[in-house]
Amino acid sequence: MGLVSSLNRTRKIGSEFEGYIILTGAGDARSAQDSLAHALSENGIRAIARGYSKDPLPPGVKVAVEYDSSIVPEQLYRGIRWAQIEVKTAILTLDEWETIVPPMLNLLRYAGLRVNHSTGHHLTLSFDEVNDQPQKVRSLYNLYHRHQDTLFHLCSPSRRSNSYCRPLPNESKLLHGANSRRELRRRLGRFDRFHFLNTTNLLTDSPRIEVRCHQGTIDPAKARAWMHLHMAMFDHAIRRNCQAAPAPLPASRKAFDSLMTTIGLKPNTRVYAQVDPALRASARVLLKTFKKFNAAESTDAKSASSADTEFVGVTEEN
Repeated sequence: MGLVSSLNRTRKIGSEFEGYIILTGAGDARSAQDSLAHALSENGIRAIARGYSKDPLPPGVKVAVEYDSSIVPEQLYRGIRWAQIEVKTAILTLDEWETIVPPMLNLLRYAGLRVNHSTGHHLTLSFDEVNDQPQKVRSLYNLYHRHQDTLFHLCSPSRRSNSYCRPLPNESKLLHGANSRRELRRRLGRFDRFHFLNTTNLLTDSPRIEVRCHQGTIDPAKARAWMHLHMAMFDHAIRRNCQAAPAPLPASRKAFDSLMTTIGLKPNTRVYAQVDPALRASARVLLKTFKKFNAAESTDAKSASSADTEFVGVTEEN
């Protein structure tokens, strides 16, 4: 009998959304941050403005509106000034994410926040399993290594050559035999935080993994589908012992369907016979995204950078 695929409501979630917003009058970047934080707080999402920081948010605060100098706003007209913004949530449960993130993104869109090829959406998920089952890190790594090309083809072409979210090395069985925290620390110590699967905080007091390859977005449905995808990947890697592949699977519709079935976003009597309706809905969103980006690649020889130009100045890169 197949497994049941459902949403894990205990895994903790952190989300970061990068963008930029026009400055008017004598306002500066900090005043723009203050204005956005005030608007969020006035609409039931307690927020603060601060500089770029990795510090936890104060108790009761759900969102920080920060400054991020890595963002490169558009320069279509002279004399236009921009504030480079990163909006970061507190550590949330799934139910809290649904209460906070969709209305937050809708407000940011209404306020004029924009995204382009220089902006990203970073998703952080807790991985407390490393404490009692360190071998599950190997299973998770193998799953991501096998499907990383498909994951990158669910993102804007610009992300595939972005130095802030590099792919995992094409090295099979990298974590073979890594069954202890000590051995994991030795093997993963070679990775910095700019790989698309950022494991630099995995062996801390608050074990977590950051997924960095998604382009900037202020679309709640796309952010939700991306979150559901990785929650399902985490849970599948824990339920099963995912084996190392000789090399990542080439991105294709077949590989996409295989990933959706393997991790439980699509039902299959031999794997996940029952799938949560929310996960099915996210699979449909992801399929639409996959068709969009890969149809463009198959019919248009433009480079990733020229593909990005199509989206410059709009509120959604994808």
